Parts: sequence; C-alpha cells; structure tokens
Amino acid sequence: MDVIEFQILYTLQELRTPLVDGLMVFITSLGDHGWFWILMGVLLFSFPRTRLLGGCMLISIAAGFLLGNVLLKNMIARQRPCWLDGSIPLLIASPRDFSFPSGHTLASFEGAVSIFLFNRKWGIPALMLAVLTAFSRLYLFVHFPTDVLAGIVMGTVIAWSVVRTAKRQMEKTDRMSGKP
Repeated sequence: MDVIEFQILYTLQELRTPLVDGLMVFITSLGDHGWFWILMGVLLFSFPRTRLLGGCMLISIAAGFLLGNVLLKNMIARQRPCWLDGSIPLLIASPRDFSFPSGHTLASFEGAVSIFLFNRKWGIPALMLAVLTAFSRLYLFVHFPTDVLAGIVMGTVIAWSVVRTAKRQMEKTDRMSGKP
C-alpha cells in the first residue's frame, strides 16, 4: 500500500510552483494545532444564536484530538512520508508526531462538517477550506493519502455524531419544557 501512496505523493510534487507552495503552507498553517477551527468554535459559542454550533464544534474537536492525536497516532505509530524519504525538500518544519490519522484534516472536517450541518451557506466554504487543508498535507509531503482519508472519515463521523446528539437533546428538552 505504501508504494501506491508514495506514487500519489510523488505525482503531487510535480505540481509544485512558488505560488502553490506559498498557498499550501498558508492553508496548512490554519490547521496547526487546530487553532483556526478552535477559534471559530469559540467565536460561534460567544453568540446566543450560534452557541449550539460553537459548542458542537469544540466538543467534536476535543473528541477528535483525544481519539486521533492522543490515542490512534501513538497506538498505530505510523512513520510519516517525509521521515521515510528525506529526498523531498519540505516547505514546513518536519512534524514530530506520528502520521495516522492526519490531525489537521481531522480538526478541519470536524469544524467544517459541524458548520455545514447547522448552516449550509456557511458550511460550503468551510468544507472547501477543509478539503484544501487535507490536500495541503499531501502536497507538503507530511501525510500519506490514507492518513488524510482517515482524518476526513473520522472528522465527519465525529462531527455528525456530536451534532445529531446535541440536536436530539435540544428537541427532548424543548418537548419537556412545552416549547413548540
């Protein structure tokens, strides 16, 4: 499997140009430590109208961090492509944690899917940013395609589960209080 994944990564290296390099470094920096999505969640949580959405984002990101970054990365301990092939010059600092799953992709999809499930108009650009973040991790040669795919699937499932649970709980609370 690694052979096919390396072929994909090497093919992406053929797309390198200074403009695309700069764009990918910028996009991936938004996902560093999940800061962009955490900040967005805190901001949304700060307003009563979007409080539930912000809370769902923050809970999703926390759950993904524990499951993906703390548990799976250390349990699976997959080497990164940049560790296995040092011949590709990196445009960012070499990450020090393991590769599977992609934490940048995981947090991005948790945030973007949460937004999409509450507001499709806001969700489309958020999902576009999440896709670009996932792509940037491959372009920058720091993740294998299956790392990114796992981040997409896990982020989507976690966000969907959190939002579904929160909405069901809100409906239950509304029914119990007699709200229409």
